[in-house]
Formats: sequence, structure tokens, C-alpha cells
Amino acid sequence: MSPSRVSSLRPATRTRPWSRPGPSWPSWPGSVPLDADGKLVGAGDPVRQAEQVIANLREQLRAVGSDLEHVLATEVYVVSSETAALSAVWDVVVASGLSTGPHASTLLGVACLGYPGQLVEITATAAVPVEDGGAGA
Repeated sequence: MSPSRVSSLRPATRTRPWSRPGPSWPSWPGSVPLDADGKLVGAGDPVRQAEQVIANLREQLRAVGSDLEHVLATEVYVVSSETAALSAVWDVVVASGLSTGPHASTLLGVACLGYPGQLVEITATAAVPVEDGGAGA
């Protein structure tokens, strides 16, 4: 995948993937719980926000020819110091299939995130499968 293709994407959230020349390993600085109109989804509900973040991340991955199964590493940020809230968000991550396969992930409780009312954010690094033995799409 060429860097120009990556920079022309218009993902469903505030972030766009980053990539470098060569084999494609796009990274998303943070998928957030916003809908297509830029409105917060799931105010006060970290589980609902996690579901929206996963849906946005899946859409972003598909836009570059990848999917959740090709994510290699994630950082999951949850506004909470309560392990029950972090565990509930982690359950959404596990149920989505995002954490399957060879995957490194860090789950963090934080004091706040970038948008008013935002409780969940996920950063991700993914592989884009190479078609027909090429050096990237």
C-alpha cells in the first residue's frame, strides 16, 4: 500500500492511519467512540463506547484491506480506576476477536481522554495482507 493511499483515507473517526514505505503496517493513533456525524456514542457507558470504538476500528482496517484478525498490537485506554470497568471493556475487546492470535495488548485506566464524555480509546497497529506475493497493495 502506498503512503499516498493511506493519507487519502477518510476514516469514521478523527484519526487516520499512519504507514511507512515498504511492507504495510498501518497504525491508528486512536479510534474513538464517535459516530459518522462526529457525535459521542454511549455517554457514560464504557461498554457501549468500546463497541463503537471496535466498529470504527474495523471500518478503518477494512478501508486499507485489513481486518481485526490482522491487528498485531493495541493499547486500550479506559477512563476509570475501577478494575470492574476495565474488565468490562476488555470483555468487549475479547468478544470482538480483536485480541485473538499473535497479539500484544495493554489495558490502561486513565484520568481522562480527548473528548468530553469519552471513556474509551484504542490505538492499533495492523498488518495488511499482501496479495499474490507482491510487496504491498
